[in-house]
Amino acid sequence: MGNSSGTSRERRTLHYYDQLPRSVRAALQNARFDWATRNFLKRFEAGQIKAAELAKYIESIDRAEARQQRVKVWGKDYPSL
Repeated sequence: MGNSSGTSRERRTLHYYDQLPRSVRAALQNARFDWATRNFLKRFEAGQIKAAELAKYIESIDRAEARQQRVKVWGKDYPSL
């Protein structure tokens, strides 16, 4: 059996991703980490956040996670991101 079909979870994740606005998908593509897309889509569809705000939020949490990982992996003296 080939890998092209993916798991059920992967198909759902891609389905949620495909429904996101282009700017949000771009933010996810540029992110250092893999972020779950379902909650982003739910917040967007519920009108809780606009696409531009959501893209900025993703960029923000991605930077914060990178800072945390940098400290864990390299220590506090490593140059910041």
